[in-house]
Amino acid sequence: MGKFKYKDMLLSAVTVLALVSSVYLHYSKDKSEERYNNLLEQANKTFQRQLGQVSECFGVQIDDSAYTKCIAAVAAADSIPQLTTYEQGQGETIDFLLNKLYIEMLVPDNKSIIINHQDQLFSLFGRLAQNPADSQLKQKLEEFIEGLKIS
Repeated sequence: MGKFKYKDMLLSAVTVLALVSSVYLHYSKDKSEERYNNLLEQANKTFQRQLGQVSECFGVQIDDSAYTKCIAAVAAADSIPQLTTYEQGQGETIDFLLNKLYIEMLVPDNKSIIINHQDQLFSLFGRLAQNPADSQLKQKLEEFIEGLKIS
């Protein structure tokens, strides 16, 4: 009879440990998802701020130094979208478009075209900073980049 009592106690202890472990894992998973969502939200906001900085670059009189800063701002913005929720959707992804713009901005023959259209880029990036997932704005950016194909 003592043997069965020992097995019952052992079974009860294992059941309690399994229950406690299950509750802890569920709690940990919820916390992990919460942290992931917070990080994703921060990445989204950072990307929007960076797009705003690109817009600001095109909002000033562009000389050689300001043009270099615009190239750097586009490159910085290009490094962020993979960490955001703005990669989903149809058509060209925003990081691909930013990368194409960055490459085209490095072509010397494109510099004058970009400077002549800085008001358009200022407006476009200002609106993209508000909603980077807007497919119409991405389409306009793609059309602008395609017009630069001098290289």
